[in-house]
Amino acid sequence: MASFDDVQAKQRLLDDAVAKQRRYNEEIQRLNIDLQNKRDQLMSHYAAEIAKSEKEMRLADSKATGFRQEIDSIQNEQSKLQQRLSELQANQTKLQVKMSEQQKLQMEGMTKLSGIQRDQQRALERLDTDIKRSIDNKRRELDQVNRALGTLQADLTRAIEKQQRASVANTNNSLSTAGRKISGLRKF
Repeated sequence: MASFDDVQAKQRLLDDAVAKQRRYNEEIQRLNIDLQNKRDQLMSHYAAEIAKSEKEMRLADSKATGFRQEIDSIQNEQSKLQQRLSELQANQTKLQVKMSEQQKLQMEGMTKLSGIQRDQQRALERLDTDIKRSIDNKRRELDQVNRALGTLQADLTRAIEKQQRASVANTNNSLSTAGRKISGLRKF
């Protein structure tokens, strides 16, 4: 059997352990309260920072969304412009081919025109030469006709003069013969 002192010693040990347990529980409770208070202070302190950061993040996200939409719009417009550029380049290529064809036709036309003009010039030169030759021939013939005409006019003039002289002579002869006849009549 245990003695009274043993019981009391055990009771004291138990009381001390219970007191110690209470102190530790109180200390733990106080530390928990202190921890909660410090956590609340930290949460309060960082809550403003977190709220500010979250607000900045939302604003940045909002701006990023706006920029993303603008980028999408620009890329869409860029795609349309690239498609339009491709169409314009295709049209330009077609027009350049057509222009090359027209330039080729123009060069062929210029070559043909040059040939026609050369042929025209040669034909004109031949025509001028032929006409000038014809004119020169006609002038020579005209000179011959003029000389012949001059000769004929001179011959005619001489013949007329000769005829006039003969006519005057005949008239004189006739007058003298008539005068003789008249004279002879007188004699009768």
